[in-house]
Amino acid sequence: MGRENLETVVLQAHMDMVCEKRPDSLHDFSKDPIQLRFWKKDGISMVSAVDTTLGADNGIGVAYALVAACATSRPALEILLTSDEEEGLTGAQNLSDDFVSGKYLLNLDSEEEGILIAGCAGGVSLSFKKSFDPCFMENSASSPFSYYSVRIFGLLGGHSGTDIDKPRANANVLLGNLLRSILEKINKTNDINKTDINATISTFPTKGSELELRLVNINGGSVHNAIPREAACTFMTDLPLDFLNEMIQEFQSVLEKTIRSSEPNLKFSFDKMERNEINKAANEKANILESNPVQIPVFNSKNTARIISLISSIPHGVFEMSDKIPGLVLTSGNLAVMRSEFFEPEKSKENTKDKKLEFKITYSLRSGNEFKLKEKSKEFIDIGENHDFHVSVFGSYKPWEPDFDSGWISLCKKVYKHHFLKEIQVSAIHAGLECGVLGRKYPSLQMVSLGPDISNAHTPDETMNLDSAKRVWVYIQTILENFDVKKQD
Repeated sequence: MGRENLETVVLQAHMDMVCEKRPDSLHDFSKDPIQLRFWKKDGISMVSAVDTTLGADNGIGVAYALVAACATSRPALEILLTSDEEEGLTGAQNLSDDFVSGKYLLNLDSEEEGILIAGCAGGVSLSFKKSFDPCFMENSASSPFSYYSVRIFGLLGGHSGTDIDKPRANANVLLGNLLRSILEKINKTNDINKTDINATISTFPTKGSELELRLVNINGGSVHNAIPREAACTFMTDLPLDFLNEMIQEFQSVLEKTIRSSEPNLKFSFDKMERNEINKAANEKANILESNPVQIPVFNSKNTARIISLISSIPHGVFEMSDKIPGLVLTSGNLAVMRSEFFEPEKSKENTKDKKLEFKITYSLRSGNEFKLKEKSKEFIDIGENHDFHVSVFGSYKPWEPDFDSGWISLCKKVYKHHFLKEIQVSAIHAGLECGVLGRKYPSLQMVSLGPDISNAHTPDETMNLDSAKRVWVYIQTILENFDVKKQD
């Protein structure tokens, strides 16, 4: 009432969430509701979900906006709830140029109370993909090869932007390191066999033969914006079991020494597979190959080496820190998802030459500097092309450049200090917010982002501080009650 002449404020949040669950969870995100778990930590009220992501990112923002719409002491509001934010901010990108009329925007998608976010990283996703002719191996007792399964799981994971500088391991990277060490051992042993006339037959299945490593399948990670918590593969090799066991034990010992303290729930499994397990472990589409003994489609040794080399050549983690904002990551990358698939391009069961094995990596790259984002993308494209992989770029969005002197931020700072009797920090974030897209689409918008304390977003450990959420709502309400365009310019 009596506020009809004030400028319109846009309250903005996104409706989608990252759907992650624990490996043993039977939850079906397409139909099952999120099961909430309320608990206390040091007397503070918390909410999380049972074995899945919570969806506080960004359900709490949607809730704030809807409750604010019901308030009476406020300026005119536009409630902007977008879709597909987690898939690349595509909902915001597809808005028409005249969709938003307000000039002041509160983005409700931040995850740390007491901080106003005035800038964010831009990002891009890259896809490395290649199809191979499969090598068909008989699943018979006479085969010199044995099959093994490896699984790395139980890692903390986390948001690939805000958690990338924390000591959290990437399951895809760990699995790639293990496979590379096995391949290096095989290559070294083969070199010895070629040059050392005293190499014994116990070292090799056949005197003068070359040991091999062939991937059956490999899968790790689930979404582009989460640090992978789990990765697994099945491979076949004629490397003697004692050699293999020695390398596995050495690998586990290194993990215990280097990451156990930061990854307390790390689990590792290594199993030799029985013959009747092998067909099941291969891609299910292998069942179309009706033969006795069953033939398993695998990557040949040359292509296996190419895949392992690609995984090992792609860096993960923090590349550069900001020289303007202490403690802020400027540029980083996440080796997010890797998948192998056996498929039939023409759905032919008779003509095996049409069947292919495909390997694909999805990589997420972020930077608060648009030029560095482009330059780093070129580096990764070169890596892929040097391995003869097709590299495509998608889901690109530009950084949101900070404007720490805007009148909108000034008002939000004054309201916080007046109500909470302390200063609020103004900073930027190494994650993608829709403000980066909206600022370019609507150049006159003044924007700021805020939110309550949310930890472990994009993982089944996602937790929101309910006491913090209440305080942030009071803050939003107070900003709207004290909103006056004349105080901002």
